[in-house]
Amino acid sequence: MQSRSLATLIGLLALTWCSAAGAQVWSSDKSAIADFYGTLAVTAKPGVPAPTPSIAMAVSINGTIVFSKGYGNVGPGLPVATGNTVYRIGSLSKQILAGALLGLIEDTSGAVGPGGKSPPGAAIALDDPITKFIPDWGMTATGPVTLRDMLNMHSGYASYTAPPANVPDPFDVTKPVKPRELLRYVLSMLFSNKSPGGANSPYVYSNTNYLLLANVIEFYKMKSMPGAPQYNYQTWLRSRIFNKAGMTNTGFLGDTFANALVAPPPYNLSNSAFSTPSWPMGAGEIMSSANDLLKWHAALMKGTLVSAQARQTLFTPVGSANYAMGWVVNSGGGFNWYNHGGDIPGYVSFDGIFQNAATGAWVSVVLLANNDNVPGLSNVGVCLAQLAMDPSTTKAGLSAFAKKACGIP
Repeated sequence: MQSRSLATLIGLLALTWCSAAGAQVWSSDKSAIADFYGTLAVTAKPGVPAPTPSIAMAVSINGTIVFSKGYGNVGPGLPVATGNTVYRIGSLSKQILAGALLGLIEDTSGAVGPGGKSPPGAAIALDDPITKFIPDWGMTATGPVTLRDMLNMHSGYASYTAPPANVPDPFDVTKPVKPRELLRYVLSMLFSNKSPGGANSPYVYSNTNYLLLANVIEFYKMKSMPGAPQYNYQTWLRSRIFNKAGMTNTGFLGDTFANALVAPPPYNLSNSAFSTPSWPMGAGEIMSSANDLLKWHAALMKGTLVSAQARQTLFTPVGSANYAMGWVVNSGGGFNWYNHGGDIPGYVSFDGIFQNAATGAWVSVVLLANNDNVPGLSNVGVCLAQLAMDPSTTKAGLSAFAKKACGIP
């Protein structure tokens, strides 16, 4: 579920930030370049299998979808993928959970102010400690850990998907931790390792943070709904994000979709803990399509889901790691690149929003595939974003930066 390395991506961005001088535009020449990379991803070479059975790629300009296409059959005997094909999106789930939590804060505690601050006495705020929401949590940490710390990956908590050596392995399929015991397992893991926590903790990418944040939503909703013994965080995400954004082909592991095909994994996942719907929870449980994720981008950027100030909070990184709240952020040359990668057994994903800081104009890209590793996926995402932002309609007329991003001589 962790985000893939972005070293190559950041190197490309250093070359491409200055390319978007004019109006964004898409064209048939740009579609042909996208087709090249989509076809490459599903094409086998002699003695070497195709990187993935299928891949879906989609691009929007200021929220309008200008390119959406799938490549490869999603599975043996199944149709070719499309922009509406549903994939597991892994860690792209984090940005959506973060948006849902900011939405909860705004809905219950008033507008999020500068720096993500809430009014005094707010029922739930980013700077609240997790001990306020999850029973018996205080025993697991030696320092205060806030919701903000967890969203920005500065909690100091070990990841339950890569547990320390001195705790049981939850992925041991001979005796896995049952989903209903997962929170108890995480509490025990952190208690046994005395996770220090707090804003002074260094950046550490940990899936534990977002699993716990999903639990925060559940416990908060149960406390605010007298007589309601249980609440599933999925209910909040469906109503607060999916429905508002018009994401009709988005749900959670185990869901079925009336109007969309779900891409199967390329191998048997029956012995994987991640095949159990509730296991990844807020860290990577969402399923979606490329087109729906573009709707998510549009609703976020247009203020449909949270205020402009809350969005800025989501996009503001902490420390030198450039990690915000479910987004990796790179800025320079007057442009901002908000992006994230995701992988979960059988699937890999990438999305990004590229914005002109001065004008507010933006483009966004999504790539989803049903295999664990598709080489260069983030680089293709950079290429597509540059193509959409570049004012030229022809391949020959593309700027040197866009050509470099797309590997065009």
